[in-house]
Amino acid sequence: MKCLKIWFFIVLIGHNVVCAQENDSLLSVWNNRHLPDSTRIIAINQLVKQILFKQPDSAIYYSELQLKQAQQSGDSLYAAFAYGKIAAANHLLGDNIAAITNYENSLTIHIARRDTARIASTYNNIGGIHYEFAQYTQALKYYTQAMELRQLTNDTLTIPTQLNNIGQVHLQQGLPYKAIEYFEKALKLSQQANNNRTGLYSLNNLGAAYNHLKQYAESMKHFRRASQITGSELKDLYLHSVSINNIGEAFKGLNEPDSALFYYYKSLKIKEDLNYKQGLAVTLINIAEVYCDTEQYNKAIEAAKRGLTLSQEAEKLEYVALAYDILHRSYKAIGQYRTALGMLEKHRDADHILKNEAVKEELIQMSFTNYYEKKLMADSIAFRKESEIKDLQIHQQKQQLKSETSQKTILATAVLLLILLTVVVYRNYAIKMKSNELISEKNRELEQANEEVKSLNENLEKIVSDRTEKLQLSLSRLHKYHHDLVHNIRAPLATLLGLLYLIKHEKFDSKENAEVLEHIHKNTEAVDKVIKSISQEMNVYEDIDDFNNL
Repeated sequence: MKCLKIWFFIVLIGHNVVCAQENDSLLSVWNNRHLPDSTRIIAINQLVKQILFKQPDSAIYYSELQLKQAQQSGDSLYAAFAYGKIAAANHLLGDNIAAITNYENSLTIHIARRDTARIASTYNNIGGIHYEFAQYTQALKYYTQAMELRQLTNDTLTIPTQLNNIGQVHLQQGLPYKAIEYFEKALKLSQQANNNRTGLYSLNNLGAAYNHLKQYAESMKHFRRASQITGSELKDLYLHSVSINNIGEAFKGLNEPDSALFYYYKSLKIKEDLNYKQGLAVTLINIAEVYCDTEQYNKAIEAAKRGLTLSQEAEKLEYVALAYDILHRSYKAIGQYRTALGMLEKHRDADHILKNEAVKEELIQMSFTNYYEKKLMADSIAFRKESEIKDLQIHQQKQQLKSETSQKTILATAVLLLILLTVVVYRNYAIKMKSNELISEKNRELEQANEEVKSLNENLEKIVSDRTEKLQLSLSRLHKYHHDLVHNIRAPLATLLGLLYLIKHEKFDSKENAEVLEHIHKNTEAVDKVIKSISQEMNVYEDIDDFNNL
């Protein structure tokens, strides 16, 4: 059983959790069409960042709006950002072919802009999707391209990450020594840059690679160094618990069960304090396996049951299957054959589901393969078609030269006829417009006569309804005051909040600052105008008492 934590770092778009009020403010900025397009695009881009991981469907919707606006405004950078976020949302929703297509759209724009850093990040993201679905050749291709670009820019922060990713591919391909070569390079660069976190990933990856080679003493050395970093330097309890669990795994490989159990229980204690259920399940199953291997079956059953419950809660089917296997072996060893048979059946059921999941992954891999085969075929066909089209174009150009004179004659005749037709149409249009004006004038006279009749009727009724109208006027003023208070102040205030949030979190050039400040000034004047209007309305409202005394 392999419950070892293998570290794999893929740089995807980050996730910032913000409150609903900030989202509403950003949406208010986006919906305010009086603001500059650049400000609106920045607002919708920030909104998508904040909802991507929780609401990927909504993220796609708003990213498509951002893409359309960016294309209309000629903003290629934010068009590329939109494609990238759509791709990330596609990946979260399981549509990986669409994800790769949109990453490639983003990549095309970044290449046109010669944006080396973002080209590298996009290559890395595409490689991550291929890695996830065991398309290791494609993953290696994109990781390597990302790595070469990182080296061109001497990006010391991300080069170790790319080296770790490439090493992971080699490890999955069954090339542990080649993987170790990349992990060691990543570790060296991390140490030179004094980057403990990427150094930690490299150490754990090295330990995993040596475990793969069953060189447990060497893996122990790297896991201990990782434990020192997590415990004393990073002071990250979660990472520390993982490193300690890995040390226990190395002792298990060295056939030192007591030492393995010591570190497993030490890791378990930290995970219990953190209430990290998935990590607890892994460590409990590791403990159960050691007890089962050392014929301490009752303790194995106790640990496996706890691990099984937590694995089911975390919906980790592979751990569920491992727990049932340990329970089956332990119950069988102590002579509880009926219970052991039940555990065996449940293990087989879980294993069957896992195999079905594996079949699904294989189908996904096949769809990837078909996608790239079709793409290659399409490229080949497109090349042949392009050659044929060029030959045809040359032939057409020759024919065009021969008929150029006759075409000019026909064109001149057509232009003349078009001019004559235009004159006729215009005369008819002018006559029609004049008739319409006469009809409109008569209609206005008729409406004026109707208004005069209506005015006479209203004057007759005015004496009777005078006081009622005054009351209605007072009530309408009160309603208007309420409307101004609820609606007219809220709209500019929401826009102000959004603009202030952007000023806090985004960088603008001087022109954008001036435009944003101008809109803040206008919205502030709008609020002031509404407040003065309300004050005047309230002064009028105070005259109601005088009216009641009439």
